[in-house]
Amino acid sequence: MNKNFMSISTLAEKINQIEGVSSQKISELSTLANSINQASHSLGDEKTLAGLKHLEAIVVKK
Repeated sequence: MNKNFMSISTLAEKINQIEGVSSQKISELSTLANSINQASHSLGDEKTLAGLKHLEAIVVKK
């Protein structure tokens, strides 16, 4: 989980060094990285895992 966040942070830093990228885009990437980090942490939650298993069962049936 932390590895994914660090990878996105590194990517955001590299993009920040490229000329022509607005600070707004960097801010959006940072927000995206935080959202991905929060989502990866919630995958350890039993209720989240149960919900994903039910969703998988629905998708597989179709």
